[in-house]
Amino acid sequence: MQLTPQFSVATWAEEENAKGHFCACGCGQRVHVLPMHRKSGIPKYIPEHRPTRYGAEIQALHAKSLMTATDLAKELRLQRKAVQPLADELIGDTPRVGSRQIRVFTPRQVAKLRAELARRAHPRHDLTDAQWEKVAPIVSRPPKQRSGRIPAERDIINAIRWIQRTGASWEAMPDRYPPRSTCQAHFLAWKLDGTWARVCRVLG
Repeated sequence: MQLTPQFSVATWAEEENAKGHFCACGCGQRVHVLPMHRKSGIPKYIPEHRPTRYGAEIQALHAKSLMTATDLAKELRLQRKAVQPLADELIGDTPRVGSRQIRVFTPRQVAKLRAELARRAHPRHDLTDAQWEKVAPIVSRPPKQRSGRIPAERDIINAIRWIQRTGASWEAMPDRYPPRSTCQAHFLAWKLDGTWARVCRVLG
């Protein structure tokens, strides 16, 4: 008498994974089949790519060439928190649409923001010699405190002011400034010990 092999959902899941099920969004990633999917059904999407109502609204906006604040931050390499104040300053109120009242921007508005950021990013906004003379005593360290190749504090201040003036992310900082990690470290240290507040007061 031949016995029928006992069915195993774990074995079934392994077999389905061997066949290969891919995310329906077209990303090319495999859907991982679990034993519980024998009853509930094999998912069509990986969890991160499962369509949602919010995602559908975003796709509809993109189809109309509109950008959300998140899109704008990525496009212009801005800090996410800098988008709203900059838009309020240069554009004013913009429409909010959808179930979550998403703030949207037209291509013309994006172009206006891009042009203003380019203007603010120009090197002409760096410290003048007169300004540097005022802040140099605050940030310059005695020679005995220096070690190795340390970028001039003037360049570091210019970099920090560029970030604050444009609202851009540190990753977007121009190559004319010292390394991002150096500028961030100095900014944090100066904020903690009050040096940056003194610099801002002197520069007005």
